[in-house]
Amino acid sequence: MKYNRILLFVVLCFVSFNAFAQRMLQDNSVRIGKLSNGLTYYIKHNSFVKNEADFYLAQRVGSILEMPNQRGLAHFLEHMAFNGTINFPQTNNKPGVVQWCESVGIKFGANLNAYTSVDQTVYNISAAPVIREGIVDSCLLVLHDWSCGLLLTDKEIDKERGVIEEEWRTRRSAMAMQRLLEQSTPIIYKGTKYEDCLPIGSMDIVRSFPYKHLKDYYKRWYRPDLQAVIVVGDVDVNKIEEKIKKCFGAIPQPKNAEKRVYYPVSDNKEMIVFCAKDAEQPVPSFSLYMKRDVTPWAERQTVEAYKDNYLTNLVISMLNNRFDVLQKKHSKEILAASVQDGNFFISNTKDAFMLTATLVKERVKEGISLAVGELERARKHGFTETELLRAKDEVLNDAQNSYNDRNKVRNSMYVEMCVNNFLNNSNILTPEVELQETKRLNGSVSLADVNAMLAELVHNTNEVATLFVPESKGAEELSEQQLKQTIVLAQQKDYPKYEDIKTESSFISVLPQSGKIVKEEKMIYGYTHLTLSNGMNVYVKPTSFEDDEINLRAFSIGGKSLYSTKDAHNLTYLIAGITSGGLSKFDELTLNRMLSGKTVNVSPFIGEDIEGIKGNSVVRNAKELFELVHLYFTSPRVDSVAFKQMIDEQKSFTELQNQKPGVVYNDSLMRVVYGNNPQVLSLSASDLDKVNYKRIIEIYKERFANASDFNVIITGNVDIEQLKPFLCLYLASLPSAKSQEMRGKNIPEIQEKNITRLMVHPQATPVVRTSVLYSARIPYSVENEIKLDILASLLRSGYLQSIREDKGGAYNIKVTSTLAQYPYSQMVLKVAFSTAPEKYKELIPLVDAELLKLANNGVDVQELGKIKTYLLKTYKSVVNTNEYWEELLFNYLYNNVDADAGYQRLVEQLTPQDMQRFAKLVVENKKRIEVTMSSEKIQ
Repeated sequence: MKYNRILLFVVLCFVSFNAFAQRMLQDNSVRIGKLSNGLTYYIKHNSFVKNEADFYLAQRVGSILEMPNQRGLAHFLEHMAFNGTINFPQTNNKPGVVQWCESVGIKFGANLNAYTSVDQTVYNISAAPVIREGIVDSCLLVLHDWSCGLLLTDKEIDKERGVIEEEWRTRRSAMAMQRLLEQSTPIIYKGTKYEDCLPIGSMDIVRSFPYKHLKDYYKRWYRPDLQAVIVVGDVDVNKIEEKIKKCFGAIPQPKNAEKRVYYPVSDNKEMIVFCAKDAEQPVPSFSLYMKRDVTPWAERQTVEAYKDNYLTNLVISMLNNRFDVLQKKHSKEILAASVQDGNFFISNTKDAFMLTATLVKERVKEGISLAVGELERARKHGFTETELLRAKDEVLNDAQNSYNDRNKVRNSMYVEMCVNNFLNNSNILTPEVELQETKRLNGSVSLADVNAMLAELVHNTNEVATLFVPESKGAEELSEQQLKQTIVLAQQKDYPKYEDIKTESSFISVLPQSGKIVKEEKMIYGYTHLTLSNGMNVYVKPTSFEDDEINLRAFSIGGKSLYSTKDAHNLTYLIAGITSGGLSKFDELTLNRMLSGKTVNVSPFIGEDIEGIKGNSVVRNAKELFELVHLYFTSPRVDSVAFKQMIDEQKSFTELQNQKPGVVYNDSLMRVVYGNNPQVLSLSASDLDKVNYKRIIEIYKERFANASDFNVIITGNVDIEQLKPFLCLYLASLPSAKSQEMRGKNIPEIQEKNITRLMVHPQATPVVRTSVLYSARIPYSVENEIKLDILASLLRSGYLQSIREDKGGAYNIKVTSTLAQYPYSQMVLKVAFSTAPEKYKELIPLVDAELLKLANNGVDVQELGKIKTYLLKTYKSVVNTNEYWEELLFNYLYNNVDADAGYQRLVEQLTPQDMQRFAKLVVENKKRIEVTMSSEKIQ
């Protein structure tokens, strides 16, 4: 008997363990291996984008591993990976990583990049054109050098110090949250390694660290047992595996390698509270964390862990729906509120449930009480059956979408799964498995299961609370004790049960009188032109680029250009005013609930000289797509209460937002560039009182009253014959005046002058923000658009070298360009960057000098070749997207230009002489506007 009892106990333990430890079925099309030196590799063949592949190096290494005298060096090292390696030394005879990559069409920034966080560092080469074996080999060689072959020369280290400092300046001057984050971590993580580990580090160390400290970090932590090579794309898996073994197999694993420690985060019985204020913080921001242990590494791929994630997603979805309702009811206290779940703050060794809320500055305490109270209501009473059904529909809809698109998955999606698997031991699942498991859980999970998970997540213990408020008149501040007391009191109150919103099953209860298709003809780019009985023109292109996507764009000429500046405020809030009321007989919340479980997005828009509706859906929601388009034409919902609520929210936000240095600068820039035209200026809180809801309704109805003036472009996985009934019922039935409007004259114009405007505005971080705009009237053509695009790329490359690398003067120099045909044909080239006040006078002449160099000395053949190679590579990729063909036809109808015909030939035939002449044209036009704002007087 005793033996039988022991045997039974062993069997039960075995069964119990296997039930718990049963693993999810992983995607076996991803080949995972490990070399003898400890390096892990992932390879996945994916031919969705032909002749392209992504190459990644992921590392379980980040700023948490720095010694106190190395603060910032993990991030610094990431920068150095682009400044010389063993096989890409960046000399006269051999190119560097950036130079080689750009020579084959891999653009720095867009396709070649890296990031460093607290616990990980990831490098990437994306969209590599694997058309030759040599390109594949070189991409792997770059990854090899990143892993163990950085040169780290003294000269390059010193040059990069200034770049890092300007990145720090850019981040800190762009948002107060960066500064507040730096202040909060020592309190939130007191006594742990996370107390001081933000990747940007200490500028005192960055400016002067000994070279050896960087090399020590590299030698200690960049090693194969902490690294993974990931290759996904149109490649032969077997060949890539052999290449990885050959390229990386000889990298030695250091003897007596230091153990990679994952530092714990302490639990706390008493709530940890941190409060701070900042003059540049736009709105009060409150966060409440409830910490818990992470799922053990070995259990993260189990069926049980997958179920836990599924349940967590349901909880988050239902709570966020409730917080949407709460915000609408209490907009005088709360501007936005939501919950999420994941890693606690910046640490991956502790998880947390998090509530965040942005609040009205005068009612911070009330807002916190309401947000915490809503969470407590859910904790005490749980969810309702109708809420659960809606949430299940949402997760099933997502799984169904992924399954339908399973044969059209981009490389980046697979890469993300592989990176997360290496760094976090997360699943790599096929869409088939995800859909099957979602259906199983949808059928088996009960309301009690979900409420039990809610209790696990929202436990009111191990809490951390933060409150960041603006340093502004009238802003309510709370002490740390007051904040804690407010949270505790809200958690102790009793709340009534939640009553769910009731919804209808259909958007349109009475169908409109159907119209007809009166003409059908073939159109450019493979579109079919259908003329409807009300005069509306519809263009349809069936494609197979995406298996489950339909895109729709309806537009008409007119827009804001038909209205005087008296309506500037009304036009600014036209779309927000219309959508705040909901649609047809449904308020905004009810409309959102009715869209639950569906993948369809529709929204109206108005531009300077057009108005219209943009939308998209999956194939199974095509009916809802056309229903919503019909309603936005015919049935905007008037709700003066909702409109006033929206305006009040905007007042709370705008008053503080307009004090942010970035907003002050952009508004000043627009004033100078457009000569104080009210159409382009930010509205103040007092301006919002001038927004007239009645006039907004009038303008909107005027813009959408005449269907015959509209062109509708439909692109995607559609069958024209199956589409026709929708076109007749929902579009041909729209009201029509059967007339055409012309664009008006009221379009903002850039001043064609030479202007330099310098101003001083106090800022928390010493910084100069500057923009230089060059303009010229040139004919609108595809050739000129290509030339302008290339000129912007040439300048971007030049500034990268002269301003960033040589001078260490700026982190990011943005060069953008536009060529518009209306109100007249004009090109605009904009150069923008931020820097230290003491560097401005040295850097600003370089902006003009780079353009003058191209105009006077000509264009480097190799540099032009790199840009042309990238443009042609990009072209071959984008022609396989619905968005490209939609934009192409829009351009054809709007500008009367065929931007596709001859594009490749025009790019290929462009010479350095052509580009030199184009640069001269810009220089000789002598139309230059500079607007600079400094935190202090420039000496």
